[in-house]
Amino acid sequence: MKDNRKIFNVISISSILGDILLLILGLYFAFNPETQASLMGYMFGLALLIVGIYNSIKYIINFSKNKLFITNLIYGVLSIIIGIFILFNPFSIANIISIMIGLWLIMSSLFNGALVWQLKKHKEEIWVLSLTITTLSLILGILVLINPFHSYLLLTAFVGILVSCYSAINILQQLLFRRRVNEIIKIFYE
Repeated sequence: MKDNRKIFNVISISSILGDILLLILGLYFAFNPETQASLMGYMFGLALLIVGIYNSIKYIINFSKNKLFITNLIYGVLSIIIGIFILFNPFSIANIISIMIGLWLIMSSLFNGALVWQLKKHKEEIWVLSLTITTLSLILGILVLINPFHSYLLLTAFVGILVSCYSAINILQQLLFRRRVNEIIKIFYE
């Protein structure tokens, strides 16, 4: 029983510490979404740069063995160029992601508009609610396309808030588990 309690304590305390770090990170990103956007851009740019260098070296090493792997060189050089561009302009990734989300919202709204038309045609009662939701989604998609970077920052702040809430709930759950340690040990270890 004492060994199980030690294991439970280690797991519980490490979970609480991890959730506290996640809570801090979530709050930081919620209040500083620009930092997250630039960090993501730098990481993606660096990853592309590494992949590009790797593929270029792979081509150079295999050049004498097989000249058919020219695609490795092309892919490597393009990855290096795009990686350098993103490293010097890290917010470009945020804009690309926002534009993709805006386009997806618009396309989804147009598809749903066709469904709304069918609902209305068949005199379904929910067609008005569906039309309202579809119209709001279309407007949101257009707003995201008009101002993609600010939309990305808003989304990032929202995700930071969600991560913080998730962490706070997990911390609360672990504290509740710790109050009922004997019952929890019986459930999981016996």
